[in-house]
Amino acid sequence: MATNISLVPAQSPVAGSPGRHVVIALIGVVWLIVIGGGIAIVFSKDFSPGVRGNTPQSRPAATADLPNKRGATLTMFFHPQCVCSRASMAELERLLPKVRREVEVVLVFVRPSSCKAGWERTDLWERATKVPGVTVLCDVDGVMAGRFGAMTSGHAVVYSEHGMLMYSGGITPGRGHEGDNAGAEAVLASLNGEDPAVSQAPVFGCEFCCEQES
Repeated sequence: MATNISLVPAQSPVAGSPGRHVVIALIGVVWLIVIGGGIAIVFSKDFSPGVRGNTPQSRPAATADLPNKRGATLTMFFHPQCVCSRASMAELERLLPKVRREVEVVLVFVRPSSCKAGWERTDLWERATKVPGVTVLCDVDGVMAGRFGAMTSGHAVVYSEHGMLMYSGGITPGRGHEGDNAGAEAVLASLNGEDPAVSQAPVFGCEFCCEQES
């Protein structure tokens, strides 16, 4: 007697196995952890303040080489190679037109003596020279920056017309970030002869050093 045999294609044990779904899920979890970790590292760097020294309560006497009109003075220090300091420059450009009285603004670029002259003349320097009414200077080995306690690019210091410290700190909400922040508001208030809401804030930028290539 003939026997009818129905041939049914065997299902692949891999295609329908729950083990494969587990592997895919694990890969997805690992991928999310890696991406999340990378974002956390970037976020942490963006909002980790730079180092800073002690800013004198009265304008350093050894800064006679700096211009000083009758009025408040803003001295701001930059690392010329610091890309994230473009945000600090942008904030400065926004706040200066809101100053209602005559003030002195000096932008100081730190250059290690190991670097040849002109190393500091980057696009950030050129941008600074186009800000109306400011004086742009080069500070070899950060001597001047040290007098003001500035150790990180983007550090702004404001002294009143009487030479008393009004504000010391940054003017951005984070490293390379623009937007409303307490530091910029404090600088503007100080320059306008008002009491700032805060006298200091974190500085976000590159640390000054002398380990650059000439």
